[in-house]
Amino acid sequence: MKNKNDKIFILLFIMLICLVMSWIVEAGVFNSGSFSSVGYYRAGIFDLFALVLSAFYYKRYELFYLFLIGGCYGVLTQTKIYRKLVDKTSALIKGKEPVVMALITLLMGAYISISNNLLVLLFLSPFIVSVFLRNGYDKITALSAGFGGIFIGYLGLTFGLGESQYLYESTGVDILDWMWVKVVLFIAAYVLFTLFAILHMRKNNEVDETEDDIFCPAPLDETKLKKRQKVKLWPIILVMAIVLVNVLIGYISWFDSFDISFFSELHTNFTSAFTIADVPIFYSLLGSYFTGFGEWDSLMFAMFFLLVGVIVIALISKMKVDDFVKYFGRGMRKISKVAFIFGLSYVLVFLATSFPWQNTMLNFLFGDGTFNILLLLIIAIIAQIFIGDPSYSAYTFAPYLAVAYTGSIVASIILWRLGTGIALVAGPTSFILLSALTYLNVSYKDWLKYIWKFVLTFVIVSLLVMAIVLYV
Repeated sequence: MKNKNDKIFILLFIMLICLVMSWIVEAGVFNSGSFSSVGYYRAGIFDLFALVLSAFYYKRYELFYLFLIGGCYGVLTQTKIYRKLVDKTSALIKGKEPVVMALITLLMGAYISISNNLLVLLFLSPFIVSVFLRNGYDKITALSAGFGGIFIGYLGLTFGLGESQYLYESTGVDILDWMWVKVVLFIAAYVLFTLFAILHMRKNNEVDETEDDIFCPAPLDETKLKKRQKVKLWPIILVMAIVLVNVLIGYISWFDSFDISFFSELHTNFTSAFTIADVPIFYSLLGSYFTGFGEWDSLMFAMFFLLVGVIVIALISKMKVDDFVKYFGRGMRKISKVAFIFGLSYVLVFLATSFPWQNTMLNFLFGDGTFNILLLLIIAIIAQIFIGDPSYSAYTFAPYLAVAYTGSIVASIILWRLGTGIALVAGPTSFILLSALTYLNVSYKDWLKYIWKFVLTFVIVSLLVMAIVLYV
């Protein structure tokens, strides 16, 4: 499919398959270690319409986050201070892009690997994309740089809970179990992804595809500015650093993953330290929803800090309120297609919930329940493609895995998460992949032509690692 706007057609086609299959295949449910057929749950056309509304409501915080990112970059790209930041960063890394690519992927991947939310670093992606496109690299390279760390972080999830939290909660597996295996898988994912990305970028430089960067800032010609209008970078660097540090610290589960209670105690002590007439002033000012670092999982906290940071930058740039509102709205409009594809991809979750024909198919693949690393990986990939949500996939199958594969439950959880991650990197229903492809106007076919070598190599390496651990 050569059409760069193919994402919506892919999703609608898969939804159509789900509708048809619900008429042909009986639905089923997984219980603890067993499967039960529940007869036909046939989906109608109006059901699909109703589920679209449910999907967008279900992911309202994520959609608000995307719109907020769009609005913030709509404002930033109109400020001289951000335009200069992109110019200087592009010039600084010129000729060193492969090293910068490797470093960005490592840092983003390592953080996502230990964090509570897969999407929290999305607010950095437009900046990274703009820098790589500005330096003459193609959109696949820019996408790999801006979003690759998110993929790698989930493939190599170590201390992070995120979308895999229910896998641990329902099976009783400790997050520290087989940690060295998880680290090895993270390293393998990082090395292979970076290797293929650098090989690709060396063949696809000296191009100009900035027209597909929806938040491409115009270069800043400082020679045309008066002396009193000269732009200094330190204010935006300081503001962005404060926002980034707060977000990075907030989304790591310090106590559950590392048994560190410092941040939760700090929050408790701070909010209760100053009282007037028995009223905790700081607690009241912050509000009851504001929890301590390490307890964040909703993107609401990242949205707050990002919005405050952009408002401060707009004030520094002396932007008028009317202009701020205009540019913010313009940015939201630019990213609306991305948000639409993101929300549409989650219709599959509700199709799988209301019309679970795919459970019957997956039960057939499970067979007699004999543990097989390749088969379990394939089942996890298929489940993620047809269910669409890692959290709901874990919710559906973790209790079954806990009983069916009791003797190999840790390996089963790792394999299930790997299958989910592979489907997120290359699957046609991946919410993060389809959003990234839509953002840069890259066709799914072009991405598949690029990523298949990484996926195949990583699958082989992962299976070898698991086989060595289990059978040697």
